[in-house]
Amino acid sequence: MLRDGVALLTMPSWTVYGSDKSWAAELDADLDALAARNARALVIDLRGNEGGVDVGDRILARLIDAPLPSSYRRLVRYRRVPDELGPFLSTWDKSFRDWGSRAIGPDAAGWYTLRRDDDGDDIVKPAGARFRGRVVVLVDAANSSATFQFIERVRTHRLATLVGQRTGGNLRGINGGAFFFVRLPGSGLEVDLPLVGTFPPRAQPDAGITPDVAVKPTARDVATGTDTELEAALALLR
Repeated sequence: MLRDGVALLTMPSWTVYGSDKSWAAELDADLDALAARNARALVIDLRGNEGGVDVGDRILARLIDAPLPSSYRRLVRYRRVPDELGPFLSTWDKSFRDWGSRAIGPDAAGWYTLRRDDDGDDIVKPAGARFRGRVVVLVDAANSSATFQFIERVRTHRLATLVGQRTGGNLRGINGGAFFFVRLPGSGLEVDLPLVGTFPPRAQPDAGITPDVAVKPTARDVATGTDTELEAALALLR
């Protein structure tokens, strides 16, 4: 907790697969506590966070009163990995090997539409105690995968104010969210193979997401240890 009822949630990485910690339960407990104490505002610091697992979905679920659809289509080229390729692939989620009923298709172009779960479309549903305070998200060029997708939803549905620098990723679509690590048997080299492509419903600029409040730290800020972007967020909340 910072001053004046403002909470700061610092998230330098969402690469939590393989972790011994129950990150989901810990995050839920923090969000429950914020809602219970009626915190006036929440600053989510995603600077330097390239992405990882869709941790942001658990935050989105606390900011909405109705199911939140994705504005991008998630497409894959397969439903199930052939058995002969299995030994050369590793990943953090075994569901990537067989999407099952989540993969709908294929269409005429060979694409399968990927649903978030077996129960419905690619949506985030409200869950847990609703946070009613203002939300600011600190962003920068590192936000290029799961964090980019979270920021895009936040911006599209006006769930928070974005402060900082233009994100990474691309409004024309990215291919983050699910990967195989392919180990080539002859050389031993490993290749990261993206599995899911995201496609916007309409033409988009070839760029990342521009924040609502652009802030660029100066050399003096770095030298003096001044967190210009956080200070801008706090000034905005005041």
